[in-house]
Amino acid sequence: SACVLCGDCNTGCNYGAKNTLLMNYLPDAKQHGAEIFCKVWVSDIKELDDGKWQLNCKYGGDDGTPPHDLVVTADIVMLGAGSLGSTEILLRSREKNSLAISDMCGQRFGSKTASLGSETKLIVGYGCWFSAADGDFFGLSYNGPDEVNGCGFANHTPKDMKGKECGPCITGVWDLRSMSTPLSQGMVIEDINFPGAFAPLLSALLPAASVIWGQETSPSDIEKKLLRILESLAEGPYVGATQHTLMLGGMSTYGSRDQNGQLKLSDGRLCIDFPDAIDADHNSQVKAVLRHAATNMKATYIEDPLANPSVIKGNAMPKVEATIHPLGGCIMSDSYETGVVNHKGQVWLGPSKVYSNLYVTDGAIIPTSLGVNPLLTISALAERICMLLAADHGWTIKYTKTKTSAGATVKRVPEW
Repeated sequence: SACVLCGDCNTGCNYGAKNTLLMNYLPDAKQHGAEIFCKVWVSDIKELDDGKWQLNCKYGGDDGTPPHDLVVTADIVMLGAGSLGSTEILLRSREKNSLAISDMCGQRFGSKTASLGSETKLIVGYGCWFSAADGDFFGLSYNGPDEVNGCGFANHTPKDMKGKECGPCITGVWDLRSMSTPLSQGMVIEDINFPGAFAPLLSALLPAASVIWGQETSPSDIEKKLLRILESLAEGPYVGATQHTLMLGGMSTYGSRDQNGQLKLSDGRLCIDFPDAIDADHNSQVKAVLRHAATNMKATYIEDPLANPSVIKGNAMPKVEATIHPLGGCIMSDSYETGVVNHKGQVWLGPSKVYSNLYVTDGAIIPTSLGVNPLLTISALAERICMLLAADHGWTIKYTKTKTSAGATVKRVPEW
């Protein structure tokens, strides 16, 4: 359906307008005869004597009961569990089933702003990428003179919010990359919405954040800014200072740095070891650009406290770094010694051989930071892998729509 400009893209579109997997590839696969099984967790993969694959899985367990063992066999396996998931499956398969997977599996991890010391936590947006991920930085242009409409509708209807439409998350990009400079020196700045679910908290949290971490860029407007703050406190986030606030996201690449992060198994669980993730000089460059943007908007610049070294080192809050787009872990390369999959996404078996029917199709295969949202790159690589797989088997992919019954549903694994 058409976008109603509600602005709640980050927390899930309530109007069926967001073009996600649930709205494109999965329905298309169903229309072409695919069976989709929910609530299944894949532990590992084993190669059988007849060349087929055995997937050892767990089903259920979300209702408080122990999960059931489930075994699936397949002629072809295509992993698309994201950088964390696909890497974990291959690492466990090598450990349990002696798959001859390259030692590069889990290596070359690099996450945009992921700092992992002995006392540092990493928050990762599951499902995007890891190997040399771009740098995610956030900042706020708070309480400027212009209305922004940067907060989602939440439970308000489009009719209630007439004239205050937020619009989709990320509708503008300030592209600071250049063909004449190294990729590692470039960055993009994007606008980001506040999810409406957080709206009730913003009127109080933002003024507090501006006092603690804010940098005033337009002192002459202090009186007007104070009035807008009081308006938000009295009447809510869709007026006043909150209504005049824009969240900024900066993305850059660490392409010039050694990617020394590693994904590995510890007691059967995936762990991330990335002791040297923060590049202080690089962080300062991105934050300077975000502050410049807030200055041009005559707003108070609020730096992301989690990306503030003084806050982290001063133990003012838990040591946490966040990344939205992890990449890598099963990187693409032209050899077994330097990567996990070839250009077709096939997993390397040895120096000159591949597992011809075992593929990785997601952001885990991307070998370097992109410095921009990776969705289209990941999608293009997955499409190409499917195209080459079909060609290798002499298949023809039908890109036309297929009619199915209106009552078609997703199949669930039978209960035991």
